[in-house]
Amino acid sequence: MSGVHNISGQTGKVTITAEQVAASDVLEITGCSDAEVELLSAATSKVILKDCTRCVLKLSVGSTIETGTVEVVDCNTVEVKAAIKVGQITISNTTAATATFNKTEQLGKIGHTGRNGVAVGFATAPEYNVTLTSANLAEIISASTGVGAGAAGAGAGEDALSGATFVTHFVDEEVVTDEAGDLAAKEAAAANAARPISAATAAEKREMLTKAKKALGDKKPEGNEFVVADKKGETVALSTATLPPKPVLLLKGNEDCTFDLSNTTSVIKLLINGCKRCKVLLPASCKLITSVVEVWDCEDLGLDAGVKIGTLQVDISKAITVTFASTDLLGQVVQAGVEGMEIKFPSAPEQDVVLSQSVLEALAPGIKLPEDKTTQFTTRLVDGKVLTEEIIRLANDFPTTLREKEKHDRDLKAKDAALTAMAAKMLGEAGLSPADKEELAAKVKTTSEKHGYELEAESGKEARVEYKKRQGTEMFKAKDYQQAAVHYTEAIQIQDDIPAIYANRCMCWLKLAEADKALADADKCIELDPKYTKAHFRRGVALLELDRYEDACKSFRATLDLDPKNSQAKSSMMLAEKKLMMSRR
Repeated sequence: MSGVHNISGQTGKVTITAEQVAASDVLEITGCSDAEVELLSAATSKVILKDCTRCVLKLSVGSTIETGTVEVVDCNTVEVKAAIKVGQITISNTTAATATFNKTEQLGKIGHTGRNGVAVGFATAPEYNVTLTSANLAEIISASTGVGAGAAGAGAGEDALSGATFVTHFVDEEVVTDEAGDLAAKEAAAANAARPISAATAAEKREMLTKAKKALGDKKPEGNEFVVADKKGETVALSTATLPPKPVLLLKGNEDCTFDLSNTTSVIKLLINGCKRCKVLLPASCKLITSVVEVWDCEDLGLDAGVKIGTLQVDISKAITVTFASTDLLGQVVQAGVEGMEIKFPSAPEQDVVLSQSVLEALAPGIKLPEDKTTQFTTRLVDGKVLTEEIIRLANDFPTTLREKEKHDRDLKAKDAALTAMAAKMLGEAGLSPADKEELAAKVKTTSEKHGYELEAESGKEARVEYKKRQGTEMFKAKDYQQAAVHYTEAIQIQDDIPAIYANRCMCWLKLAEADKALADADKCIELDPKYTKAHFRRGVALLELDRYEDACKSFRATLDLDPKNSQAKSSMMLAEKKLMMSRR
């Protein structure tokens, strides 16, 4: 029979395994704060995240949600981080919700309301990342109904959003957001078009197909890329009349040009690549549906924003100047590998920032610019002031800043002190039985230990590598060799010069009968550390599996040269020699 497995009031790292939850159970996570709850190689019927704050729900490779459904209700600042396919995520009455996936094909559908919006990201395909605010969603309603968002006034727009639901999904290589009712009509039209009608004539079928296509309309509302490329010394006015419906605008390889999105021009997203000495104007009358602008490989670029930009991503560029008409139009500017950036506010010049090499090096001691192309910085409005900070990643890869981590640690210490004081008071009061006191003391100890573990969590590359390596080792001990290999691979992606990690992943490949991959990892380990005994031995085992007996003998001999008493190497070498002799007969 199905049941409910409840995780309540937790903080810190919580791991749910197959031993704890049945495939028919609903996993309910309630009232947690500052927690990372991981479904690890376990199956459950459905996951519900409710009344949680600053929490991450991690769905790891090997885990299964039988109905494919995750519900997020009454939460604040939560993330669903999926390494598996999720058919339906429903988000209601929740602020600052994020859903991230390893791959685009893991996104099924995300249902969400209009007032709060949602951010959707993809680790392996960041070009599809979208941030959907209430303003963006109002535009989608406007496009769906044919009534301008401002036509009936702001109050009418709020009323429309309060009752609206949206669906974000991946369609025809694009992340698409539809108003739920509009999507239902499209799907119904598609179903009607697909239903076989044996008695219909060819002419009737053609007519029905035409009607279905008309009902479906544009299946790629975020997929109509419009490229303006290789212009030189021109002023280009871009308007609704010159653009396709719902365009993703790419300005590519232009020089000495000005691009003006005038009048009521509406674009889904703005991409700027390889442009030099250009200026891009986003007046208040234009509309940026996803609030996303991406800039890379540009030089001497000016961007004047009269509209809200939720995320401006600037990578590997030089001399970038961004001018916002007011500070409230600044969402966040994320940069990496940028040589010289200025962010200006004509209405509040005291907030202007110049992000020179020396400024960034002071914010992130130890980095060397301009060689460093990977360290990220974020500029946001914090407590009424424009603030630039280095983005750090905790050991579990959660992106944050040192300021935010320190605040989190202070809050956690205060919470722990309050919990300890409350428990001490209760333990000192009459009325509690010895058994109740013992249980209360045990719970306080467990919670304090979790808080302590969080406070000790470090950031930086070394901590992240160690965290991934530890995850790999845990999975290997659990005999989940595929997932162990995944974690070791993640560690290598962070730092690729640690011999032990290649040796560990090599062992995973051997367990999975992937001898070619095991050999490659053993070779890399030996390249980094020629005296790594286990790598020579595992290389020999891989070669033995590949029927390369002579080479295997050499690897086992190298193992014995380093460790003459290695009994495994001796017996393996005898086996390799025997097979070599048999192969020569």
